[in-house]
Amino acid sequence: MVHRRPLLLALVVGTCASCSDSDSIRQYKVPRQAAETEGAAPAANQAGVAWFFKVTGPNDEVLKLVQPFGQFVSSVRFSPAGQPEWTLPSGWQERKEQGLRYATLKLPTTPPLDATVIPLPADDPTSTEYLKENFVRWRGQLGLPGVTGSDWMSAARSAGELEQFERDGRPATIVNLTGRTAEYGESRMLAALIPAPSAAGTSRSSPPRTPPSTARAPESSNRSAAASAGASSTGTPPVTYSVPEGWRERPAGTFQFATFEAGPESAPLKISLATAGGDLLGNVNRWRGQVGLPPFTPAELESARQTLPVGDASADYFVLEGESDAILGAVQVRGGSTWFFKAWGPRELASAERERFEAFLQSLSFAP
Repeated sequence: MVHRRPLLLALVVGTCASCSDSDSIRQYKVPRQAAETEGAAPAANQAGVAWFFKVTGPNDEVLKLVQPFGQFVSSVRFSPAGQPEWTLPSGWQERKEQGLRYATLKLPTTPPLDATVIPLPADDPTSTEYLKENFVRWRGQLGLPGVTGSDWMSAARSAGELEQFERDGRPATIVNLTGRTAEYGESRMLAALIPAPSAAGTSRSSPPRTPPSTARAPESSNRSAAASAGASSTGTPPVTYSVPEGWRERPAGTFQFATFEAGPESAPLKISLATAGGDLLGNVNRWRGQVGLPPFTPAELESARQTLPVGDASADYFVLEGESDAILGAVQVRGGSTWFFKAWGPRELASAERERFEAFLQSLSFAP
């Protein structure tokens, strides 16, 4: 039996190169900072600067912001002088601030919510320990317990609460958490931590771009997010697809529009649909590293490249088989966005599911 489900066009990453002059890209210099509740402002001689972007509010309202928040964070750029630039999503308004807070972003929600932009000094904003401290702090603000064990980051990723991407050679993080607050009851927080590029770290204000992550949410919540956000942007789902019998739908991350599992729950094949930035060679070599293979040269990439129909157009298709794991991956540029379709898991299971994975990709139907 085949099911038809809508797919939300949630987050577009790496599209700023195609932005028009009319896009609302803003550029500022960081004003004089003053101490506030979160700590002292970064000084010019500070070893590092971390930029924080955060919004907290009622779960249902913030759930609608997952797409635009991820899009906004992914648009952040920094000049060599450390001046931040970003593109505001439709309906967002920006207010420049004095003191520690760099900017307040007024969001079109009910009730009205604010996203804050705050730079803070840090000896090493790229360290795992620094990220853990802030992750625990954010969890505490939602009444959630701290994290324990050396595998806390892996557990957070698996729960859909945290995702990291490399930007300008540094890890950037997006967090999506649900819990409870006195003000809103059932609440959701979207937050991002972006370490400033080293060249800009001496200029008081500077960070790289961030990409990706979503929060843990029940499967039903993710479905409602797709429905509501899709309707608000275009009124109709931009993509539909047919899910093979036996595939299990799983909560999707911010970069991910849909995720599934096939095979045994103890060692499944994980299937995902997402958008991201980066060149083809870099992304395919990242996949090769995930299955224990050495990177391709450009010539080897061309030799391994196959084509596969995805929707109404062809995609680059790669079958990457390591000693124990394999990845079936397709890459397609569509409307200025780069789509990634991936099945990753035990080699034998990937081989067994290959035909159904390819049929699934061919079932995709993109709205005009």
